[in-house]
Amino acid sequence: VAGEEEEDEEEEDIVRCGALRPRRHTLPASEFRELCEADATSVFEIEREAFVSVSGECPLREPQLRSFLRACPELSLGWFEQGRLSAFIIASRWDKRRLSQESLDTHVPGGLCAHIHVLAVHRACRQQGKGSALLWRFLARLEHGGGSGVGEPRRPNALSPLATPTSPVTTPTWPRGTPAFPTRVRDISTTAATTAVATAVVPPTPAVYPRRALLMCERELVGFYARAGFRALGACAVHVPGLAFVEMEWRASRRALGARRNSGW
Repeated sequence: VAGEEEEDEEEEDIVRCGALRPRRHTLPASEFRELCEADATSVFEIEREAFVSVSGECPLREPQLRSFLRACPELSLGWFEQGRLSAFIIASRWDKRRLSQESLDTHVPGGLCAHIHVLAVHRACRQQGKGSALLWRFLARLEHGGGSGVGEPRRPNALSPLATPTSPVTTPTWPRGTPAFPTRVRDISTTAATTAVATAVVPPTPAVYPRRALLMCERELVGFYARAGFRALGACAVHVPGLAFVEMEWRASRRALGARRNSGW
């Protein structure tokens, strides 16, 4: 009996010290990452609330939104706080100098222009500078070829050496928010007795990020985008009944483009 009492006291001491408490898995306080199709419902709810009450129209309907998130997730960026989406940007690739009616629902694979379709902030997070902060980070990703320019590494160079039977096999380090689906490559060496299989992890060839961005906005928002580095190109050719838009353009700085070329981008 005395032995059982001692064991009970030891167990109480352990619990009191927290050794037997279950670990709490907490979500990051603030996280920026690319969006995926699983985020589409949250994205559309924020977009609908932000735009329908003002203009009666959503820049992207839900099927279009899902299509862009499947085709070019690298041109989206979400700001999550405690796991909840608070602001987002969605863009697609475009290959013309100016926007047109066709650009509203078109993604051009390999296009070197990012058409920013929508930037929206959750109603509970407005008037806090989140829109401008998210836009700045999105443009920094374009300028630095996928890294944010604020501590995130760039994606691996397309010319990175692959592992060979005579070189060590290394696993690439991916920045936060970068989709990585490594391809397995097998090098098979056959001898009379055994068959040796060496497996190497090959990173996917990184896409070239757009060097400029286009968007259309109402005249009262021209100043907001100008502060982020956009310049007005004049009236936009896109026609939406009852609304008039100004087309604006952003270009990556020459300094950033030079750094990208030197790094293989």
